[in-house]
Amino acid sequence: MTVVFPDGVFTAGRERVTFVPALTDMNNPTLTELSGASAIDIGCYLIKGQWNPTADQATGTDERVCSAQAGTVLGQTTYSIENMQYVYDPQGAEAAANNLAYDTLKEGTKGYIIDRRGPLSDAAYAAAQKVDVYQVECGVQVRVPISTDAGDKFKIQQTLAVSPNVAQDAVIAAAGV
Repeated sequence: MTVVFPDGVFTAGRERVTFVPALTDMNNPTLTELSGASAIDIGCYLIKGQWNPTADQATGTDERVCSAQAGTVLGQTTYSIENMQYVYDPQGAEAAANNLAYDTLKEGTKGYIIDRRGPLSDAAYAAAQKVDVYQVECGVQVRVPISTDAGDKFKIQQTLAVSPNVAQDAVIAAAGV
């Protein structure tokens, strides 16, 4: 047997996160939907380590009268995006470039978060790339307390309610498909 030791892919600067208000098919978002005027790239607003989509799968016990041992069964999976943090300008004008995440992700806003990993974050979306798609509703925008850390920025912390409809490894379709 051949032992494979994969190189892996460096992570720094290789994640693009975009909010879009609507998708026709979340399993095959189109280039038009991901690059249209209503698509907002929020990756450069997000604080590293504070963007962490997670999944938790419940488990149960399978106990039988005839067995001295119990087994485990898999239950429902709960997806969440909690305590996401992003920078904002508390005195910024509405729709200003430095406040697009803050202005777009208002409480009650519904849409989709697209998370592409691998290609450089500033690379355009391309057909056949894989992305994770989360259908979300935005929670309240909470101001993060000011820190004494050098270089700290004003930040918002926000939880997103994630629909059970999550598409992992969705494939981007060519525009107009």
